[in-house]
Amino acid sequence: MSCIRYWKDLMHPSGVVCLRCGSSRVYSRNDRIKDYNCRACGTTFSIFCNTIFHKSRVEMRTWFYAIHRLTSRESRFGYPALHFQKEVQVSYPTAWKILNKLRDVMVLVLENSEEATEYPDCVLNDADALSSARGIAASGGGGDVDFGGKSALALLETPRTKDIRPAKMNMPNKKKLSSKIVMKRFFQLTDRMPDLERFNYMLRLSADAA
Repeated sequence: MSCIRYWKDLMHPSGVVCLRCGSSRVYSRNDRIKDYNCRACGTTFSIFCNTIFHKSRVEMRTWFYAIHRLTSRESRFGYPALHFQKEVQVSYPTAWKILNKLRDVMVLVLENSEEATEYPDCVLNDADALSSARGIAASGGGGDVDFGGKSALALLETPRTKDIRPAKMNMPNKKKLSSKIVMKRFFQLTDRMPDLERFNYMLRLSADAA
């Protein structure tokens, strides 16, 4: 099971719809599974449109791994770009850019703390994304999130909370907090979330932070 499939099941549990006309009469292209064509209006669009992943040349499994590492409790005091670079074998500028974008997403949580503190109280009501997550870990396909024998979704059995997509939020100002402070405050606000839910929550925020 690929990361793209996991994303689609998490963000579009009722099916992908056209970004232009809202029609559900869409189909994926065989040559590029993240791209869809709409039969109603003829629009071609990516399911990553209007997200921080749109037009990124970095593989989705690398983004997923970065989110997993940043949202794991073991990283609550920080996760250096140098460590990320060595773990996924990318250049240091690429590693720094990915983590910097994701920390900007975390700043969104700090600036909209009501969203983060209300989220853990929600109730589990769907299992589609969790089923796909199991597939990512179990599959031998090229889209697996697996580095050095470690699954980025090792906590698949963690109880899930309700699949809620947060409201559209503006990106933070250029005035930066230190990465350690961002990580510390982010984990304080999401302390009641299990790691898998924090991972999914970051994915949802990343979709609204472009």
